[in-house]
Amino acid sequence: MNDNNDAFTDHPTDLLEDTWLGKMGAEPDVSRAPAPADQPGTPDTSTEPHCAIPSKPTYVTLSAVLSEISNVGAHAVIQNFEGGVRSKKILAVQLIDKKIKLTLHSSDGNRHRRTIQDERIRDTPEFREWLAERCDEAKYAYRAATGKLGSTEAALDSGDDDFDRLATMRQDTHEAPAVKPKRRK
Repeated sequence: MNDNNDAFTDHPTDLLEDTWLGKMGAEPDVSRAPAPADQPGTPDTSTEPHCAIPSKPTYVTLSAVLSEISNVGAHAVIQNFEGGVRSKKILAVQLIDKKIKLTLHSSDGNRHRRTIQDERIRDTPEFREWLAERCDEAKYAYRAATGKLGSTEAALDSGDDDFDRLATMRQDTHEAPAVKPKRRK
């Protein structure tokens, strides 16, 4: 029998001796011994999934998104926004109390002034992918229209500019026959 000072031990058989089952000669139930993860200071290594509370969805406004991207990209986003909503890539609600005044440059280099309703958009991976595609397409369309097909080493190394795409665009400009203006007599 254990002394009172030794009554609290980690071994289940020591605890059993002081119980009425131990006095009757019962074998200890080792399957009910506390798991190491249940003891204080021991990290939980169980593979059981934890019950997580789903996080609230995040939202952004269209005006905030447009302020983060290039002017040419903003024009492409505005032009294609309703198509993104119809294709279910964008979940958005118009904010009837907010308007955005914009001066945008289209991919052909022209300036356009527009006033549109601001929108509250659910910030999802699908929306971010759609946004990146629109901005990327607008960037290269603008470069093709203006003939600015060069880049920097830093932009190419970081992946901001696509080397293969720019090189192909440059080759395409050389393949197109040059149109010489007719001279007036």
